[in-house]
Amino acid sequence: MKELFFRACHALWLAASVVVILTANVARAGDTYTFDYTLEHKKIDSEQKFKKGVSYKVEHWCYNVTIQNTSFKDLGKVEIKYITFMKKEAPGSNAKPGQPELEGKSGSTTIPVFKNNDKFVFTTEPMQLVSSQLQSGYVWASGGPQSTRDALKGLWMRFYIDGQQVAEYANPPAITTKETWDKQ
Repeated sequence: MKELFFRACHALWLAASVVVILTANVARAGDTYTFDYTLEHKKIDSEQKFKKGVSYKVEHWCYNVTIQNTSFKDLGKVEIKYITFMKKEAPGSNAKPGQPELEGKSGSTTIPVFKNNDKFVFTTEPMQLVSSQLQSGYVWASGGPQSTRDALKGLWMRFYIDGQQVAEYANPPAITTKETWDKQ
């Protein structure tokens, strides 16, 4: 019964949008750049599959990102490079819980002209998240858990103006110390 309650709560949490608003003040050669960011988890699609005693739910998730230029000046080309992180759990795996290895998927977008107080919205590349559940009467030969669930774990963005990095943002902030930028 506890497991069903936990699953229902987890499903509600995933369905709810998580919004984060942050402000960054960045100085570069006498210039100050200020941006506001809003992030929102977004489920793109979901598909249920069944295979040899296991039910799978395959979903595609991304982040909707809204950036606002609050620098009190118009900016030229702004390039945003990012990495979306996820935790994967292999069905039937007997891996011990703890600090999971995160996988990353990189992408980028460009704002040709970013006027003062304008907002720019983009969507990160989708990540495929899979959850699995053994059907009644089945067990993994490895002794792995009855269910597994992949999960989005964060977003790391870097902002460039004229090819020079002027801002960096990570949610959660610890990603910048636990992961590497070149992880893809």
